[in-house]
Amino acid sequence: MELNKAYASALFSLAREAGNAAEIGEGLKTLTQIFAENPEYGLLLASPSVPKTERTALVHQAFDGKLPEDLISFLLLLCSGGHLKELDACAEEYEFLYQASLRVATAEVCSAMELTEEQKQKLQNRLESLSGKQVTLSCTVDPTLVGGLTVALDGKVYDGSLRRRMDDIKKVMEQ
Repeated sequence: MELNKAYASALFSLAREAGNAAEIGEGLKTLTQIFAENPEYGLLLASPSVPKTERTALVHQAFDGKLPEDLISFLLLLCSGGHLKELDACAEEYEFLYQASLRVATAEVCSAMELTEEQKQKLQNRLESLSGKQVTLSCTVDPTLVGGLTVALDGKVYDGSLRRRMDDIKKVMEQ
């Protein structure tokens, strides 16, 4: 199991037991945003040249009373293990686990042209039928697909784009 999945899974299990999975999820979003906006802070907390006691004090100073204690402990674990760079991946995996527990999923849909509301509704219904979850669509447009669309849902990518089909034909012709 990848490190970020192991850490996220452990944090999610702890949060479910404590009944604060949503709060931890929101806290993770806050943390990733803070570190994205202040990369030097992440470098400071990850630096082995800064004593562990000092890094711990900096985390408590910044986040005590603002984030759940379990999340602060999680952050300290990442810092002390030299895995702070995994925070974003842990947050993504945690969100995936949380959404899965709610039987909710977000499908990343990329189409060659803007989808109509009717097309979106049909796609959403089909994806809900396939996944057994309540699906929300996050739609973008990419004209380089030429036609069709790609859908990323629950870690799987369904590529029905004309560009992929043309690439497949090109590979066959080159053989």
